[in-house]
Amino acid sequence: MPDGLVRLKWSVNPRGYHITKRDMRGPNAPVKGSAEEVSIRLQGLSGRDVLEYLVSRGRESTEYEAELLQHSIYLDLANSERQPGHEGVLGFVTRWGLLTRDWHRPQALENFIRARNSIIRVLGLPIRDVRPVLEELFSWPGRPGNGLGRLDVRVEVRRGKLQTYFEASSLLQFCALELLRARVGGIDVTVCHACGQHLPLPKVGRPKLYCDDRCKMRAWRNKHRDAVNRVRRQKRPRRHRPV
Repeated sequence: MPDGLVRLKWSVNPRGYHITKRDMRGPNAPVKGSAEEVSIRLQGLSGRDVLEYLVSRGRESTEYEAELLQHSIYLDLANSERQPGHEGVLGFVTRWGLLTRDWHRPQALENFIRARNSIIRVLGLPIRDVRPVLEELFSWPGRPGNGLGRLDVRVEVRRGKLQTYFEASSLLQFCALELLRARVGGIDVTVCHACGQHLPLPKVGRPKLYCDDRCKMRAWRNKHRDAVNRVRRQKRPRRHRPV
């Protein structure tokens, strides 16, 4: 898949997002048959009375564009699990936006987490087992296993020439395509030996074991903690007890 053939044009609220609870029995419950209710029913959440939602702060939006693996957004999605509570979720959506097809509509938090867990599962699976997980992730009522959804064909003029490309219909679809492109292109994924974050691991070249120098130093300290503490104790001045 040539670089630039698949792109994402997405919107994110510059004021950020927050998590709110909705009573499914009250006035804020989704209208019967709406896209939101279908999404909830799809994920098996319709039996809950109260659901948590990711909601944007206001109606402002900023649009950005990305090409496959330009920013490795799929790794940011997977690594959002590493932060405590829902900090990782809020950090991801504040930077990249919601995963759903309708970027401006609230997204059920549990749907977000299930989608993220599916991406994480694919990261650790052999190639032959990837397809069933992705089919489960992108199935819709009445159309089980329909693939990754549609890609819209776009035409633009650059430097006086016509160019065509495919545009992803959701951020989740784009992340899945990034993951598949990475696997097809020979990019495997490992984890940082210090903090456990996912890192790209190219087939060619020296493998990267740590996120950065801080993680490298943290791993060294953990490995040599006993020796370092012993040296520190030896250098510590001794206190003379009074006779």
